[in-house]
Amino acid sequence: MPPRDFFVQAGALPATVETFWRAAEPRGDPIVSYEIALSYDGALTDANWDQAIFLAEIVSVPDQGYSLRKNKEGGYGGLNIFAFSPRLTVHYDRTTSQVLAGSGDRPEYEVYDLTGKLLRKVPFRMPEQDVSAEDKTEFESVAWVRNGLASGYIKLNYPKTKPYYTHLLPVKDKGHLVLSRSPHLAQMRGILVDEKGKTVSRFSLDCGENGDLFSVNGRLFAVLVDDEGEFVIREMGYGETGS
Repeated sequence: MPPRDFFVQAGALPATVETFWRAAEPRGDPIVSYEIALSYDGALTDANWDQAIFLAEIVSVPDQGYSLRKNKEGGYGGLNIFAFSPRLTVHYDRTTSQVLAGSGDRPEYEVYDLTGKLLRKVPFRMPEQDVSAEDKTEFESVAWVRNGLASGYIKLNYPKTKPYYTHLLPVKDKGHLVLSRSPHLAQMRGILVDEKGKTVSRFSLDCGENGDLFSVNGRLFAVLVDDEGEFVIREMGYGETGS
């Protein structure tokens, strides 16, 4: 899948920004690069690709989350899922025209300009978190995982530790939120850091089943879901969510 945490803000002219991924041949896995392009001619297709503005490419990002499992006939009979594996996290910060990116495999993320030039690496201090029994139970409660386990199509593998983060979100005039989101209940845990990676404060927010947190122009918005499955999108002042 393309980077789930890439956000685009409104501009002066109608435009479409799309993410693409290029895969290794011949089967199409693993993913080897993500590409980002801007189009003033509607959705990007092979016909209008040459008119698009190529924004960036992030290379060497193999998907570590799964492998294909062969059956007795030599075909593909299922998936090995590597839960809590590092994955690419990308966020475009329109307030600075910069792209935040990282995979969560180490306590560090990177900041790029819109040409793909690396501006700086931002190390931060955060202890590794072990994968607990509660983490495994929550992961297995996700619908597609639960169904795949029941059918035998999925086999799960767990690492000893979780990635350092799954979300990188800019907070206007305050810094960047470096967060981990739990897979089902969307419990957001992490820290707010300044541009050099120094911890400003800790952060905690429970969004509810399948909820999430995102940033638009440095403003925080949460998708909050109650026990009945009803949801609301709410702008969050940092003081009411971070501590």
